[in-house]
Amino acid sequence: MQIMHEQLITKDHNSVMAKWDQFPHFTFPWHYHKEIEIVYVIKSYGNRYVGDSVELFSDGDLVLLGSNLPHYWKNHNDFYKGDPTLEVNAIVIQFSGDIFKNSNLPEFKNIIKLIDRSERGIQLLGSTRAKIGSMLFDILKLDGINRYVKLIETLNIIAHSRHYRFLGSPDTRHSLPKGIDSRLEKILSFINNNFTETHSLDYFGKLIGMNKSAFCRYFKTKTGKTIIEYIHDMRIGYACKLLTDNSMTTSEIAFECGFNNISNFNRVFKRKVKITPTTYQLKIKGEK
Repeated sequence: MQIMHEQLITKDHNSVMAKWDQFPHFTFPWHYHKEIEIVYVIKSYGNRYVGDSVELFSDGDLVLLGSNLPHYWKNHNDFYKGDPTLEVNAIVIQFSGDIFKNSNLPEFKNIIKLIDRSERGIQLLGSTRAKIGSMLFDILKLDGINRYVKLIETLNIIAHSRHYRFLGSPDTRHSLPKGIDSRLEKILSFINNNFTETHSLDYFGKLIGMNKSAFCRYFKTKTGKTIIEYIHDMRIGYACKLLTDNSMTTSEIAFECGFNNISNFNRVFKRKVKITPTTYQLKIKGEK
């Protein structure tokens, strides 16, 4: 899984791109682009990768992705077995944040703040998700100025909502890879697919032909984090999703995410999220 820069092309007279995706499974690789993106998954399930966040996704998942934020949807293995009943149905909206940031209209103040927040990735929840999901179907049907106006209305509602959660860690916007090269692609791809496993620094170094010390310096320079911090961020992101699903105990989630004991999990979770896993779960329940 390589990270790639996607160059989007705005068609005809539309500054807002809207498309309906329907295919057997997600195929686009881990990538990023300048445009802001809204992804509404109507039907599908698997893993969602956004910055340093890795979480499960399923029907109804709705996220807002900021400019140049790497992202990738990977379906569950069920989707690759030829089952005709399994497919992806999704709405994708893409637009340039510059159309708001370059204007001096005070009415766009809250939308501009939302665009800034979206650099961590935002998942919409509860009544906001339901309302915005319906509006995205409207955007899909509209064209030209009507589509643009509906987008403004949609973003304004999101900007004033409290029913959302961030996907990436607080420093996601500052720690995106600088100068992606083949070695970093290889390491990040390996981590994205194996972040619940435990491997030594020597092992990671050997993957790209470096000794342990050189690898640690290289990874910190490229990502702004140590590899332990990077893996912990991904594990905690996954844990947040499992806590939201409320189908596993805290101990089960700890081991599912790759922590070897519950104490370590609680300590890392509180350091990253600022509250305990139990408090986080109760907070999410109260928002639903």
